[in-house]
Amino acid sequence: MNSFVVLLSTVFVAVLSLSPGTGTSIDPWDKLAHFGTYAIFTVLVWGITGYDRRFIIACLCIVLYGGILEITQSFLPGRVMSGYDFLANMLGVVIAGSWLWGRAASLRAGVIRGEHRN
Repeated sequence: MNSFVVLLSTVFVAVLSLSPGTGTSIDPWDKLAHFGTYAIFTVLVWGITGYDRRFIIACLCIVLYGGILEITQSFLPGRVMSGYDFLANMLGVVIAGSWLWGRAASLRAGVIRGEHRN
């Protein structure tokens, strides 16, 4: 089920990214939407990989995917490639991924439950 949700999310992100647009937007709400979309995408991937090096590889793949979609936009009418969009995408992945990884590491160490092991 989790893999299916990630697959649907992958298609959803591609459809949103490659649908006809109106050109460049430096609107903060647009960048927040990019950030949030890729953060959620990262959380969904965590559901498949969990606290494992596969998660780090998956995060790198998500960033690459976002970059490929941005480059592809430069070939579509009404769309432009945006470094700001790519930056927002990447920050969504990095911040969500770091938070998930840090929380899992803390749980494993017992820090969050107050059972810190020396």
